[in-house]
Amino acid sequence: MCDDRIDRVEGWRETLLRRLSGWEVTNLTAGDLANFVAELGEHEQRVRQGTSVALTGDHATLANDCGLILIDADLSPSRQDLRGVPSPEVDDVVSKLRNQSGDAIARQVRSYTTANAIVVVNMFHPRHRNGRVFDLTLMQQTRTHADAHVSAAELDDDTLWAWDPDRRRVFDPWYRDVLPELADVVDRSNTVMADLLDEPVLQTLGIDAAQLVARQLDVFGSADPADATFRQLATGQFGLPYPDEMATDDAAAARMAASVVRRWLARVLLPAQNVIVDAPHLVARFPRLGPEAATADEWDKTTAKQVAGEPLSAAAPARASALDAFVTRPTYFAEVARQIQRERDSAPDLGDDLVFAEDTSRFIPRAEGQEFESDVAGNYATRWIENLEDDRARRDEVSYEPFTRLL
Repeated sequence: MCDDRIDRVEGWRETLLRRLSGWEVTNLTAGDLANFVAELGEHEQRVRQGTSVALTGDHATLANDCGLILIDADLSPSRQDLRGVPSPEVDDVVSKLRNQSGDAIARQVRSYTTANAIVVVNMFHPRHRNGRVFDLTLMQQTRTHADAHVSAAELDDDTLWAWDPDRRRVFDPWYRDVLPELADVVDRSNTVMADLLDEPVLQTLGIDAAQLVARQLDVFGSADPADATFRQLATGQFGLPYPDEMATDDAAAARMAASVVRRWLARVLLPAQNVIVDAPHLVARFPRLGPEAATADEWDKTTAKQVAGEPLSAAAPARASALDAFVTRPTYFAEVARQIQRERDSAPDLGDDLVFAEDTSRFIPRAEGQEFESDVAGNYATRWIENLEDDRARRDEVSYEPFTRLL
């Protein structure tokens, strides 16, 4: 847990200890945090100068061993935040943490350590009147470096830590991962990527560039998507900060390539649902491939935020299993699913009255949902929410922005 505010980080620690049974939770704040940030910056300078050696020290060792790192988005402390720190140290801490952002530190931690999942807290809407804000664009995190972004209030959400098949009307954005599952995916993808660095990205993942909208290929930068390799993703705009100086560090390139692929799939391709589609959106679009009983309870079985399990046997030929190492839920190729749907033409239409709510990750009657226009690429930008803000009991807990999308 990395935060400049000593009082707040202790509260976060207590929350995580309740949520993560068997985990050890360590705070890094004040002087320790300042020294870690300084170590990262000094190491980066050595990388730029071509004189780098492995990042060592107690803080780097701690980061290397972490299954999950949470970093506050704004690490610039005020003197009030550092109450309890001995006066001679305050100036040093303020100097080292001045203008430091959590997402920039996340990029350095990913580049120079073997840390697992990296989460930035409070990057979006940090001073909002409500602790939870649903992103109606579905694209807010597209260009960030951390593996996940949450608010401080969300740290106490049950559904952030475990998928609950019996959950009901609670804030559980479909774009938000279950953090322990995300940590597993980071580990899986890093392991797989060690043998894939110089393989072509699209061919390895089974993705046809011709089916993608042009902006979905921005991740490749100046490289030709047709034959771009995973190493080129690692050295591109979303990858290593100084790729030329790290050209021979295959381990760092593999970790960063895995990170870029995870973020690209989760934040660009999957939100669009135009080429790769996840289980609940597949059922909503191709209901004949879903459970035979077209009820919300049956369809909710497809909403597990974990790759394990196979809820859609009829759609099995469409499974995008090559992506399993990089995503936190089962995925399918939309075009193959469409062909299977055509072959099942004689089956009755199902589920016309159900829609998938992006804010609560469950199916609801169409009459209880509200449509909105997102910013995702392709032809499926219109989505549904349950709109918890209409619930008086939750009005002070959840907001939806940009609000104009609901007018």
